[in-house]
Amino acid sequence: MIRIAFFEFLLFLVPFAVYASYLFLVRRQRMGKGFWLDAPIYKLFLAGMGLIALGMVGFATFSGSGTESDYVPAVIRDGKVVPGHFENQD
Repeated sequence: MIRIAFFEFLLFLVPFAVYASYLFLVRRQRMGKGFWLDAPIYKLFLAGMGLIALGMVGFATFSGSGTESDYVPAVIRDGKVVPGHFENQD
């Protein structure tokens, strides 16, 4: 779960990194004390949230098992935890 949250956080930071790269490459002379003051923060925030939404939809769509399988939850057998898994329907 931490891996998924970290991936979503990185997706949120992508627009800010692209904008910072733009500022660095194009307007190098303005890299002074307040160069982020005129940044379009709301647009970058919305772009980051949009990327998070796309990432969640993509993760839900392309991960996991198909509809032809059943989930078997984790159990304890002989003192050992057997992790949950998917089994194909027979």
